[in-house]
Amino acid sequence: AAVNLEEWEDDKHLMSVYDWSQFYEKHETYQFMGVLINSKYYDENGEETDVRKDIVERASKAKIIADKEKEARKKARLEKRKADREKNMKK
Repeated sequence: AAVNLEEWEDDKHLMSVYDWSQFYEKHETYQFMGVLINSKYYDENGEETDVRKDIVERASKAKIIADKEKEARKKARLEKRKADREKNMKK
């Protein structure tokens, strides 16, 4: 079944698809062969279509948000550990 990525409402899912495509585009073992022209994502000249540009933009924004959320969770865990250690030292 065909999947219409542009219809996905949760951009975090798009981030995963985009990361997957970047993995294969840059991987040492898997050689990048090109793009499928005349498709939903690339035109007859091999240029990105508006649909692909939108997906990439949404995925990029989702990645920035996810990275900030991950960093905030990490900072909160470290602060909690520090507070727990200080609390235990006072006992």
